[in-house]
Amino acid sequence: MNKCIGISVLFMWIVSIASGISAGDLDRNLAVLNFKAQNTGATDAVIVSDQIRSGFVSRTNLVIVDRVRMDAILKEQSVQLHDCTESSCAVRAGELLNVRWIVMGSFSKFGKRFLVNAELVDVESGRIARSCNRKTDSQEDLLIEIPGIVLELTPPGAETTGQPPETRSKTIPPVQPSGSRSPDSVPLPVVRTGGEPPTVTFLETPKGSMSFRDAKNVTFRFRGSDDRCIEGYRYRLDDQAVQETKRSEVAIESVGLGSHTFQVQAVDCDGNDSDPIRYQFQVKNLPPTVEISEPGDGGTASGKKLKVVVAGTDPEGEALKYRCAVNCPENYIEQASGTFEFEVADGSLMIYAQALDGSGSESDWVTRKSEFRYRSESHGDIESIDLGGGIRMEMVYIQPGNFQMGSKDGDDDEKPVH
Repeated sequence: MNKCIGISVLFMWIVSIASGISAGDLDRNLAVLNFKAQNTGATDAVIVSDQIRSGFVSRTNLVIVDRVRMDAILKEQSVQLHDCTESSCAVRAGELLNVRWIVMGSFSKFGKRFLVNAELVDVESGRIARSCNRKTDSQEDLLIEIPGIVLELTPPGAETTGQPPETRSKTIPPVQPSGSRSPDSVPLPVVRTGGEPPTVTFLETPKGSMSFRDAKNVTFRFRGSDDRCIEGYRYRLDDQAVQETKRSEVAIESVGLGSHTFQVQAVDCDGNDSDPIRYQFQVKNLPPTVEISEPGDGGTASGKKLKVVVAGTDPEGEALKYRCAVNCPENYIEQASGTFEFEVADGSLMIYAQALDGSGSESDWVTRKSEFRYRSESHGDIESIDLGGGIRMEMVYIQPGNFQMGSKDGDDDEKPVH
């Protein structure tokens, strides 16, 4: 055996034993790296990552590397990954820890709000498989969001245990259809009259996670199989009443926000029921986006007041309101129009903007650097400069260029013309 290959195999075997994870079931192995702290304490960021790690342990069937072993292995290999936010960094950590999946992210504070941004990286491909973010008004509120973060970051194919949580937000949900919306709905009853029971499979399902706009019409297609014939189907959304249909397709209108479970079973001509099959999906109120169109990034604005123009879009098609502030995001102005005016001093400044929809869902804050120069509107091209102490100097802007000065006459000391 090649000596280098032998050392590599031996190293991975030692790492596998040290981490307590079987290399034969790599797809179920996951590690949560310590999150990066931004405008928060490093200890707080570690606590957030510990809570997410514990959430994976209690709510999934995955094999999770505990923090003590993870830190020991990375320290032994002289690898510092506490501020890992790049997929290449996550891949390196995954190879050292012998896991298929890495969860990495950051815990930050912006103004008075706390933010968690997290991503699930597939170590095998190096791609980001899933991502999520949460914003709360306090660190205590953030703990309530942990189960939802775990649910969104659970790798494809992994099983979740217990009841998946509802996503906590300020969104006011629309009117729900009758019945509860528990994702762990009661299984459809199974009746057997004799003989081989039928089977049923899904042919088409909605996306596992969709916007409220897309959830206005959710379609499921399925097919039953039996030696004789299929008489029809029974189905249920969450814990609503069981419905019957002769068709192999069901369209459900206006599914509400949150987690849902759809069940369906086939019934054959002898009255035998198939075992029900289930599909879980989520409906979310996607936040709007916003951008600053005026002034230009890094440009200079002039006038008696600073004019800021912002524009936003909403995936749900709702009307938007806008927030805008200069230098201090906490002192924002909120209005329906995207055009703002501010009285500001000359010099460099930072502009902040945010959009929010009618349900209270907010976009991320966007920023832009700019310069402002006071220009009196009443004096046309005259620019008024504040010298302090109530004194202003007015100056006229002259376009750059060349001109002739001097004299050609007699012994004038203005000679020569230049």
